[in-house]
Amino acid sequence: MRLSTVGPQMRAFTSRTQVGSADWPVELTVQECPRLLKKDMKHLFPGMNFDNVNISVINITQKTEHDMKVWSGKMEQEREILTASFISSAIAMCATLRRCGYWADFIDPSSGRPYLGKFTNHALFETDDAYKQMGFRIEDLGCCKVLQHVAWGSRAFVGTLFTDAPIDCSIIQDFIKKVNTDDAVVNNRE
Repeated sequence: MRLSTVGPQMRAFTSRTQVGSADWPVELTVQECPRLLKKDMKHLFPGMNFDNVNISVINITQKTEHDMKVWSGKMEQEREILTASFISSAIAMCATLRRCGYWADFIDPSSGRPYLGKFTNHALFETDDAYKQMGFRIEDLGCCKVLQHVAWGSRAFVGTLFTDAPIDCSIIQDFIKKVNTDDAVVNNRE
C-alpha cells in the first residue's frame, strides 16, 4: 500500500486487490471537490443544495489488464466486471455514509449519471475536464477521449463517489483502512 499526498487537499491510498486470477492495484483517492466540478453539482444532483457545504470526492481507480483506449471484446468484458464490482462497493459505501447521517451518491460509470439520486440529463463522464483537477489526464484520440492515470496510463478504470462527509471523518478513514495493507509506505507524488 502507498499513501500519497497529491496536492494540498488530496490523499491517495494505493493497495492491491484480486481481480479474477490476477493481482491488480487499486487506488483510493480522497479530496475536496474541485471548484470546477462543485459549480456543476446542482445540475448533477438536482434537488440538492450545495451552498456552503464541503463536498468530498472519493475516486476508486483500478489498474486494468487491458488498455482502455483499445477496444476489444476482452476489454469490454473487463470493464463490465469492474463496473459491476464498483457499483456493488459504492452502494455499500454510500449506505454506510447515509446511516451515519451524511449525504452520499456515486456516478454510474456506464451512464455518467448519479446512481442513487434523482434522474438528470446531466452526466459526469470519466473524460470530463473535472477529472484533470483530480489528478488524471485526459487524452484526446480524435475519435474519442480516454482517461489517463498518472502511473497506469490508459490501463485504468475509475469510479467516483461524492459525500458531504469530511475527508478526515472516521468513516472515510475506515474505507481507507479497508484498502490499506500492513506495509504502508509514504510517497509524495506530483
